Amino acid sequence: MAKKKLAAAREKQWEKEDGETTLVHGASWMKRVNVDFPVDMLRRLNEEAGRVGINRQALIKMWLNDRIELLDEKRKAS
Repeated sequence: MAKKKLAAAREKQWEKEDGETTLVHGASWMKRVNVDFPVDMLRRLNEEAGRVGINRQALIKMWLNDRIELLDEKRKAS
C-alpha cells in the first residue's frame, strides 16, 4: 500500500515539473529528449548499430550508460 502511495506521489511530482516524463511499464522513469546530430555521425551510428545488431537508439543509450558508469568508477577511485 505504501509503495502505491509513493509511486503516485512521484508521478504527481514529475507531472508538475514537465509534461514529457512518463512511466514505462516494467521500467524506470523515462524522459524524452531531442538531440541533433551531424549527418555524418548519424551514418556512423547507424552502421555501428547494424553491425552490433541493435537499433540506433539502443546503441546511444548503451554507450552513454557505459560512459556514465566509467566516470562513476573513476570518481570512486580518486
